[in-house]
This record gives sequence, C-alpha cells and structure tokens, in this order.
Amino acid sequence: MDKSKEAQCAEIAAKLRREAARNGSYNGGYVFNNPLDRIAGGIKWKESAGDRTRQVLGLPLVFIIVSAMALYTLIPYLIHRYRLYQLQREYDKRPQPESGSNTFGSLWRRHGFDEDKYDKDVCVEAYSKWVEVLYDKKTCDDLDIKRMAVDIATRQAKLNMPYSEAGCFGEHPHFYFEPIGRTLLRDVDERLGEYKVGLV
Repeated sequence: MDKSKEAQCAEIAAKLRREAARNGSYNGGYVFNNPLDRIAGGIKWKESAGDRTRQVLGLPLVFIIVSAMALYTLIPYLIHRYRLYQLQREYDKRPQPESGSNTFGSLWRRHGFDEDKYDKDVCVEAYSKWVEVLYDKKTCDDLDIKRMAVDIATRQAKLNMPYSEAGCFGEHPHFYFEPIGRTLLRDVDERLGEYKVGLV
C-alpha cells in the first residue's frame, strides 16, 4: 500500500524517537540495563558427596534468591517501558501547527521531534531520511546533511577556540550556541524549496 510522503516521514520520526530512547541517544536517559546480566554461570557441582549434599540442600535458597532477582529485574523493566510510553504520549499530546506550506521545516514542526533533546546523530539521520522521502536521493546526496552538521560544529568550535586556549578565565568571550540539530534544521529548510505532495 502506498503511503503519503508526510505519513512515511512521521513513521520515520517515531521509529527514530523509540530507538534513541532505547539506546540512550535521548537526553531523557531511558536506557534499561538488565541487573541479571551480572550473574555468571550455572551450578558447578563439587566432587565430594558431603559438599554435593550441601549444594542440593542450598538449592531452595538459590531458588528464592533467583526469584528475588527476577522480580528485581521486572520492576526496572516495567518502569523503563512506562517511560517509553510517556515519551510517546508527550509526542501525541504536542499541539500540531497548521500546515502553511509544504516545506521541510513546516512538516518537521508537525511530525518531527524536539531536536534539543536528541543527539546530533539522531537528527542527522532523521533529516537525511526525510529529505530522501520528500525530495529524492540525489537531493539528499547533494545536500550532504552529515557534512553540514560537521561544518556547523566546526564553526562553533572555531569561534570558541580563543576562549579554550586562554583557559576559562581568559580575556576572550565564550559563545553559547543553540543545539546543532536546530541550526541544521534551519539550514536544511533554507536550502530546500517546497516538496511535491504525493505518494511514495
């Protein structure tokens, strides 16, 4: 079944939001670390009959400990899943601005995510996929969004170089910039015109 370009872009953004939340690329830090991963190995049976008997008698205690550890794992996992659910609800409740034009930026404001809360790499991946869907592969390759992000980071670093070299109490000013994802969004939107509405 064919989907509209806008629907496909919304699905890409939702998928990347979930992946970023799972792998820690989201600044909310919703990463689940399984505490049972630290338990190594299985039972190593002793050679003597007395030691083996003590091991068998200790099995109920081991069962209780393992059950407690399983419960200890279940609770953080449920909390993790609830946080992912909250993240999706937060996105769903976000007010959707009316579409004034068919530009990359206006569609991003309707279906994208808050670029301040995600790593630059997540934003670069999302922008690249969206440009490929909305325009075409050639436009995406010509634009080279990854290179644009590197250029923005380089410009920001060069402006703060005198401050860094002089130390934090030097005579040079320190400049604070908006997140690279937001600057990149504005640059991409300025370079691209309106996209053609249609099915992918």
